[in-house]
Amino acid sequence: MSVSPTNAPLTIASGDWRAEIVPERGGRMARLTFRGAEVLEPITDWNPPGRAWPGAGLYPLVPYSNRIANARLRIADRAVRLRVHPFAAPHAVHGPGHRRPWTVEAAGRDGATLRLDYEADEDWPWAFESVLSFALEDDALATAITLRNRAAEPMPAGLGLHPFFHAPDGTRYAFSYRDRWQQLETDPPAPRFGDDPIEVRDTVTREGLAACLGRWGGEGIISRPDLTIRVSSSANLTHLVVYRAAASAFLCLEPVSHATDGFNLHAEGQPHTGATFLAPGETLAAAMTIACTPPATTA
Repeated sequence: MSVSPTNAPLTIASGDWRAEIVPERGGRMARLTFRGAEVLEPITDWNPPGRAWPGAGLYPLVPYSNRIANARLRIADRAVRLRVHPFAAPHAVHGPGHRRPWTVEAAGRDGATLRLDYEADEDWPWAFESVLSFALEDDALATAITLRNRAAEPMPAGLGLHPFFHAPDGTRYAFSYRDRWQQLETDPPAPRFGDDPIEVRDTVTREGLAACLGRWGGEGIISRPDLTIRVSSSANLTHLVVYRAAASAFLCLEPVSHATDGFNLHAEGQPHTGATFLAPGETLAAAMTIACTPPATTA
């Protein structure tokens, strides 16, 4: 049974963990702390100057992640036009789920479940249902998301989770990957595929960073002087988007199911795109876990 929507943030807590969730703001988690330390960059302004939306918190990517080039989907022998995202012209980006209010389906002391019943429109011409859950466990935040096709025809489908980790200059990070896809339009358009994992161990600087990486290792580590953060995902979130705006205090490690513009790349015949198509009534499910250890012990 659904709980009525509310304009007040939901607060959940367990042990060393505390989180605030704002369902009507695209299902966002606005704040996450561990032993009082900010795990995510907290949302302090919903309309920050110079940004389309807050570079903070954590939000769902549904029913696709990242950019669809020129807001146009090529599927089999037809083209589907989408509405251009108002802050990403001429593209569509991140799916409409992060810009719609979600309903609180259940809420308790240490967890909450949100629901989005989406009717077809110019942003996405297929009806779908998505359920997003947050659960604080003894040692981690567990996030799960599902996507069910409610349309009468197959639907291109993707999922992802978009955390903005608090990461001041000097924060270290590590992960592995095999493939690299175009993320910025200035990147080479042709993907690079690798047979062996490439290990990344680097340090956050004041410079910006953006990359879409395929067949990643499934676990990323962020090391600060006060905290080690481990982010891991279900095996079907095969791609990792890494993003940091120049001169910001966040680092995004976004586990996602497909490459940027993956459906169009799939239509071109590219391998390893992660593009998925759900039959009517079929469901796609994914999960991400964030675990913390103080102080940082892993490079």
